[in-house]
Amino acid sequence: MKFVTLIHLKFNLLFGIGASFPLTLLEDVSAGSLLYETALEIINEFMSVHEYWDRLKRFKKQQRYLLSRNHERFFESLVLRDGKQCSECKSRRKKLCIDHIKPVSKGGLTELVNLRLLCYGCNSDKSGKFVEV
Repeated sequence: MKFVTLIHLKFNLLFGIGASFPLTLLEDVSAGSLLYETALEIINEFMSVHEYWDRLKRFKKQQRYLLSRNHERFFESLVLRDGKQCSECKSRRKKLCIDHIKPVSKGGLTELVNLRLLCYGCNSDKSGKFVEV
């Protein structure tokens, strides 16, 4: 198998398309050469990073789905635990929303110990920041 064919196969697996940039220069490189091995290492590292980001994206999607599917139950549990007030400004008049203390984007889980009630203003101010409580 020629080197270029191998690279085309790897990129086909990743993107569903063939690699069409200047890899043909490597066509004559033998399978055991340093250039061949280095290129394989780069491709394998790229694939592992791609897999990591794919797993991270699925994790975030699962955590957000869990909250949206059980929103009422989480909200009721948080009201019983914290009272119907914002955890930051202690306002009782504003509409409250559920907030992840440690954001899902930073690896936070959707479980009661990581959730709190915030008013819209406080939640907007916090954004994706991780603030110790």
